[in-house]
Amino acid sequence: KKRKRKRESQRPNYFVSIPITNAEIKSLVKEVQEAVLRQEPRLAKAMIPVPTLHITLLVTHLASEEQIELAAAVLAQAEPSVAELLGGRDLVLPFSGIRHFRKEVVFVGLDGGEHRPTLDSLAELVRRRFEEQGLLQGDCRDFEPHLTVMKLSRASKLRFQGIKRVEPGLYSDYTDKFFGNQTVERLDLCSMLKKKQQDGYYHTETSLQL
Repeated sequence: KKRKRKRESQRPNYFVSIPITNAEIKSLVKEVQEAVLRQEPRLAKAMIPVPTLHITLLVTHLASEEQIELAAAVLAQAEPSVAELLGGRDLVLPFSGIRHFRKEVVFVGLDGGEHRPTLDSLAELVRRRFEEQGLLQGDCRDFEPHLTVMKLSRASKLRFQGIKRVEPGLYSDYTDKFFGNQTVERLDLCSMLKKKQQDGYYHTETSLQL
């Protein structure tokens, strides 16, 4: 029991994200979700709320107010390095097509192109800064940028109702659709657990404007 409590206490509770602000992308995601729900209404709770759409750069566990403040400072202090990385150019992410992980997570894919190495370097830079300060807990996965639009783990009861996967046929009309370009405007340090903001987005401790 003690071990379980320890594991729970170190569960990820914060993440650094790129918020999706392009109304065209949000509108198309909503369209996909509605198309799926018309065919399978039981998936409603698996849908990611459109105001929270984002790409995750890293997830971590911040155990105290001091760690949260340190993480906010680390993000702010990364600004000169991020500016140097971008070299005065916008980082534009083209989103296209719907894909899935094991039919359990459905996401909009990111097209390849010159933006990808820059995005990878940006994620690596932020992760390294967090790691140097001992703030990166339990996130050792490879960075695989994706825009999640539904995931079964949001609704654990679905498994008991016999729904163990989201069939690709439910969103086949959007498999190759272009969703739009997202210019990366900022990086947010967000809480998974605190109450959402009035605009529906995650509680944000701090933002680094790009």
